[in-house]
Amino acid sequence: MGLTLSWLAGFLDGEGCVRLSSFKNKKTERLSFCPWVSITNTDLPTLKAIQAEYGGNLYLGKEGGKHYKGSKNSFVLVWQGKRAIEFLKLIAPYVILKKPQIELMLASYAPRNHVRLSEHAINQRVQLQSQLTDLKNINYCLQKEN
Repeated sequence: MGLTLSWLAGFLDGEGCVRLSSFKNKKTERLSFCPWVSITNTDLPTLKAIQAEYGGNLYLGKEGGKHYKGSKNSFVLVWQGKRAIEFLKLIAPYVILKKPQIELMLASYAPRNHVRLSEHAINQRVQLQSQLTDLKNINYCLQKEN
């Protein structure tokens, strides 16, 4: 299944998510951050084809019928950390709807390379999280209007 980058970008625009995930270290109580790109869909063969060409980890999302009678299982293909950044760089020229989010992530996120983040750096990443969420919400509202 020869998937083009423009097709994949369109699929990500419609079915994907770009965010900066955060979690608290249980021992140190400090925040850590990780770029996260995911595509959720019920068509497992399509996600497997994307994974075969572009990597990522595939997970079972929501089980069908659990929330809505007759619904299908959903699956999630995920890229994290450096792999997420590499994936975003690859498809950035072709994305339309998520372009502002991707450009912001690529311009603002710098890997820490196992160096402890300063409070200033943590605050910058929290602000980046907020900006990405705001762009997602703006994009969602614009889509609903059309």
